[in-house]
Amino acid sequence: MLGILISRMLLVCVFHAVHISYGDITISQDSIKGSLTFFKDDWAKATEHWYRRSISTEAKVTQDQMECEYLKSHVRFWVDGFSEPIIITPRVKEDAGQSVTYEFTSGIPAQHKRIIIDSRVDLSEYSDQMNLLTVKLKDETKNLVLTNDNPTATIKL
Repeated sequence: MLGILISRMLLVCVFHAVHISYGDITISQDSIKGSLTFFKDDWAKATEHWYRRSISTEAKVTQDQMECEYLKSHVRFWVDGFSEPIIITPRVKEDAGQSVTYEFTSGIPAQHKRIIIDSRVDLSEYSDQMNLLTVKLKDETKNLVLTNDNPTATIKL
């Protein structure tokens, strides 16, 4: 019996030993849309650190707004360098118990040559954090791994 209990404890520890988020982003000539998913325990730690207090006691609507503000501040998109941001307005798509998924759609200014993706979610909380993104552009798919050492990627259009 003790062996089964220890095995289950190890399984839980091993399951979440690496800190990741993942998402799908589609870039067209005039828009960017995507979904981003985070483990809720990592997400809570990151937002609490950013706000310097627990937000779990807030009303659900307020908590969602605060988390979306954190997301907008830590996942950013830029046109042709860091001079012109693409503003996203994320919203909760799904709360799956252990994870939460956000989605967004935003227009892109005309006549651009590249998009910079800057994803710093959870990077200050976890040195091993990896933000995994699948980016679709026309007929091409790119798989990105954004980390503390490399939090940005440039997508040529």
